[in-house]
Amino acid sequence: MKTTVKHNGFQNSLMTKSAWGVGAGVCEPLATQQGPFGAAGKAYVNPAAGTGACLITDGTITLDAEATAGLLYMIEEEKMARDLYDAFSEQTGNLVFDRVSNSEQRHLDSLLNVAEQAGIDTSALSTTAGVFTNTALQSMYDSLLASGDDSLESALQAAITVEQTDIADLASYGADSELGILGIVYAHLEQASENHLAAFTLQASII
Repeated sequence: MKTTVKHNGFQNSLMTKSAWGVGAGVCEPLATQQGPFGAAGKAYVNPAAGTGACLITDGTITLDAEATAGLLYMIEEEKMARDLYDAFSEQTGNLVFDRVSNSEQRHLDSLLNVAEQAGIDTSALSTTAGVFTNTALQSMYDSLLASGDDSLESALQAAITVEQTDIADLASYGADSELGILGIVYAHLEQASENHLAAFTLQASII
């Protein structure tokens, strides 16, 4: 049975999910926390669920114009990946798309948390599935959606392209040593994307 999770806009859980604290190699949920900020103005960021690498900041992040533009781009790129995988999950019924889509939602939540902490307004970004304010990402989404429409194999190849692009972009934006916590988040998302790429590549090799 297919277990597709429908995502509404950017997030399906950002304002109601448990925040995350620092544990001894394991992230423990703090169930009483609501929203991206915890007690005393502290923000709990879980950039890669399951890695044990949970970060706590003081709730303030300063980003210059270039880093801000990069963050907004990556928010939409993670949304693009999520939206594509939701579409491919519906199309193919293959659970790998459903699982990775849920992971992309966590990536998106992490980047939105950073934007919130940095005081960056994300309201201009579209929350509609398959719609993007960045024209290059819109074009990429449309092209990959069309190319993946033929079969499971073509959908997996489109997903491989997404993850290869995501890895390259995260590495590029994360190369700025002045990013602080955002650079750490990018590094964890890049690692998770490597895992996504491996999952899609394996799936493509056995169909």
